Amino acid sequence: MCHRLSGDDHDGAPPYAFIFRGPEVSPMFAEKSNSRSESFDKPEARSEWSNGWHNVQKGIVADPALQAEWAKKRLVWVPHETEGFVSGSVKEDRGDDAVVELVDNGKRLTLSKDDLQKMNPPKFDKVEDMAELTCLNEASVLHNLRERYFSSLIYTYSGLFCVVVNPYKKLPIYSETLIEAFKGKKRHEMPPHIFAIADTAYRSMLQEREDQSILCTGESGAGKTENTKKVIQYLAYVAGATRQGKSNSPLKVSFLYFMIG
Repeated sequence: MCHRLSGDDHDGAPPYAFIFRGPEVSPMFAEKSNSRSESFDKPEARSEWSNGWHNVQKGIVADPALQAEWAKKRLVWVPHETEGFVSGSVKEDRGDDAVVELVDNGKRLTLSKDDLQKMNPPKFDKVEDMAELTCLNEASVLHNLRERYFSSLIYTYSGLFCVVVNPYKKLPIYSETLIEAFKGKKRHEMPPHIFAIADTAYRSMLQEREDQSILCTGESGAGKTENTKKVIQYLAYVAGATRQGKSNSPLKVSFLYFMIG
């Protein structure tokens, strides 16, 4: 978890934190993890990020008719032994229980309503800030992270937090072109990214004349070291170090830092 301990961001929000997790966070990440996540190897994906923005396609726009049709399905998340959660449609209410038909195979189950979690409308698919979800629950959070992960969108905001899913591969989203794109931008003006976090801390330090801290936390292999290096890379660049031919010095210092704990 990364936490800036003092100062506010450009929008006046209080200090925030970030959590870095690997894809083993849920079985929901296991399916197709070696296929759809390859999209960043394609030239078109690289060009999108080189322009400083990765557009997310929405499944359904805010069409009242489509929303009404979706609401009739009464879709919910159903606990599953191996998948974490699967989608289902409530077909019948029986007091504290409900008859749910699984979307994938049509199997019907009678489950306690307490075990079911509401599903968000399709317009919230791949939302950049999970605090915006109408139904904020475990299943919806995991589903959103999963869908973004399969689209190589590894950074996702959750209110004051930034959740990162380790892709276990190099992605072309840390270039100097991207650094320039994030410089001085407010959080809502750019996609979720570790550069946005670093920029907020840097600008707050300059504007408020207060020390800033970014705390990174997560399980072993979650990506704490790599994201810390990206923070150092960003700060070194915006402070002018790269323009003086010293771009590797901060990274060398970071290796020494990690060796001594």
